[in-house]
Amino acid sequence: MVTMVQVKLSLTRKQLTLQVHAYFSGRCLLMADEYFKFEFDDSYKELQSYFKKFDQRFTKIVIQELGKFGLRVEEVAKALAPRDSGDLEDSINTSKVIVEGKTFSITIGTNMKYALRIHEQPENKGVRPKYQRGVKFPEYYKDGRGENTRNKPNVNGYKPGRKYLTNAVKVTEDDWNIMCERILARVLEG
Repeated sequence: MVTMVQVKLSLTRKQLTLQVHAYFSGRCLLMADEYFKFEFDDSYKELQSYFKKFDQRFTKIVIQELGKFGLRVEEVAKALAPRDSGDLEDSINTSKVIVEGKTFSITIGTNMKYALRIHEQPENKGVRPKYQRGVKFPEYYKDGRGENTRNKPNVNGYKPGRKYLTNAVKVTEDDWNIMCERILARVLEG
């Protein structure tokens, strides 16, 4: 089995909402003899019924698996999000799976006003203080990451901070491949 996966990312800003759309388009080349064996003795209607049930089962399985995958990306995005007060991290959420024709989509994002700025800000080098309610915290930010963000563990080699949604999609590419294999296995088992 050969699987080709292509990842395309686009960021949109809608009513101060940051969303990352990950488009994974996969193609599997299967040997028909290994996976499919059709035996229909009665009629064309039986064949039609089989394909209708197959399509319904496929849709149900994809919705379930894509929902689980979205939650996994959300979990990684929260782990990679910068933390100061924790509001940004807590606001990251996953939509339900949307089916439009033959397209299945899910959105992982946040509605915080400053999320896009934090996600897209250029990398800052050096040390600078933090000012909060008239109090100065010297040397709080180092290389663009605050103390609480620096204390978070790395996730598969990615440091928490900027590009947290994009990096979450990159970290979960293997999960995507596993999900595709799981969908295929569940659909073909019957």
